[in-house]
Amino acid sequence: MEKCQRNKSDEKGSSKYEHIEMLPGRIVTATAISASVPPNVLNQQLEKFRVSKHSVRLSASNVGALTGFNPYSNIPDMIFSIVYQSRMGSLLLRRDAQLLGIDLVNEEDAMKALARKSESKEIVKAVEIAVEVKRQKKKIVSTNEATDLKASLTKLINNSKIKLNGADRKVLLSNSIQCVNTGFGTGHESDAIDLYEKECGWEVRERNSELMEWPFRRST
Repeated sequence: MEKCQRNKSDEKGSSKYEHIEMLPGRIVTATAISASVPPNVLNQQLEKFRVSKHSVRLSASNVGALTGFNPYSNIPDMIFSIVYQSRMGSLLLRRDAQLLGIDLVNEEDAMKALARKSESKEIVKAVEIAVEVKRQKKKIVSTNEATDLKASLTKLINNSKIKLNGADRKVLLSNSIQCVNTGFGTGHESDAIDLYEKECGWEVRERNSELMEWPFRRST
């Protein structure tokens, strides 16, 4: 579950934070609003963006996930990213979060904070490796290596019951495994296409460089 924070005033009127949960597996990355844009102007821009017609980008992997061909995708995370995509979408997300009283948390920072909270050097190291895999700083050669890393993460995090509660373990494990899946898929995307060409005898052209636009009629 996504871990956010909501400002909440206690009975004495002082401010404190209350953890809330939203969208399974999602920890949102915050985008700062430019201080040079007056709030009234920004609100006008966001409202125009919200109701106007504009393009939505769907990658091939998005289509694969929505049609059931990519079981490793995080569907709620993907839909969330589609809804709030583009610079204006990021600003709209920021405004929506402010209206709801929610603090947006950087995914990797939140994961590392939870890993440190466990007070386990093994968990901290394993989570760092998962993040490096996602960033393509560490290459996972085989599916067995990916499976072993995810099994290690699962065992370490599930056994950390003293310092991490159930919700913390669920968030940390879900996002760590997602990092491994994303990094492994990205790193071997070209390999899969090469194998497809070899097995089928068809050439795949314009890899990741062709953008198709399909206009939809806006409902009234």
